[in-house]
Amino acid sequence: MSLVLLSPVRVGVVGCGQFMRQQHIQTIARSERLVLQHLADQNENTLRQVADRYHPIRRSLRWEDVVVDPEVDVVVVGIVPSFHPLVARAALENGKPVYVEKPLASTVAECRAVELLACKLNLPVAVGFNRRFAPATQTMVQAFRQTQAPVSLYYRIADDDRIRPPEQHWKTV
Repeated sequence: MSLVLLSPVRVGVVGCGQFMRQQHIQTIARSERLVLQHLADQNENTLRQVADRYHPIRRSLRWEDVVVDPEVDVVVVGIVPSFHPLVARAALENGKPVYVEKPLASTVAECRAVELLACKLNLPVAVGFNRRFAPATQTMVQAFRQTQAPVSLYYRIADDDRIRPPEQHWKTV
């Protein structure tokens, strides 16, 4: 049996907000199989802080620089949701697979446009809906494992001003 050494996947990241830096950017930076190739955020201070911590090969204030970078193999998008379909389409048009944090778009038509482009170009698009490791989800899993009877469950994640950190006020605009 021969050992096949695969090249690391070079990741371009659009968005350095709290969730992105605590989840995706951190994961990419500590992976032996991924390289944080290009990092972008429109906030210069945020970009500098995150880049100083995770040391991307390149950094930019423009998301457009990430999607056209020939050294980027895949684009991860975690910015204001209204820009998700625009950035996803641009990445696809530049030959790059895309991972987009939810939601992909705000309308079915926008989602369908991204899907059709991905199919036409034969490139994958993934949307992050994974909550299986969230503490609330883990609590529910344990509760279900402890019951024998049928269970009816109403589950809602509240994401509003009562729990939102002040630096995320843009989400309510």
